[in-house]
Amino acid sequence: MMNHTLDFLKNKLLDLGIEEEEIQENSTLAELMLDSTEKVDITLAIKEEFGVTVSLDDDNLTLLKLAKIIDGGQKNEWTDWELL
Repeated sequence: MMNHTLDFLKNKLLDLGIEEEEIQENSTLAELMLDSTEKVDITLAIKEEFGVTVSLDDDNLTLLKLAKIIDGGQKNEWTDWELL
């Protein structure tokens, strides 16, 4: 499932105009320079696709960690997940 989640995140970032070579598993939100509108867009897309609510407030969050949080939320059927 992780590959589907990472592919989803990568495609969403590509849709937002992020260059493909900038999108790596270990890329942080800060490195991707996402603004608040883009973060909201991604959050809503994650909720729609996976049924999981995530917080993207931590700019040090990597795409791999985000994918693990999403997959963990699905597996445990959590509807809300806040990052500490």
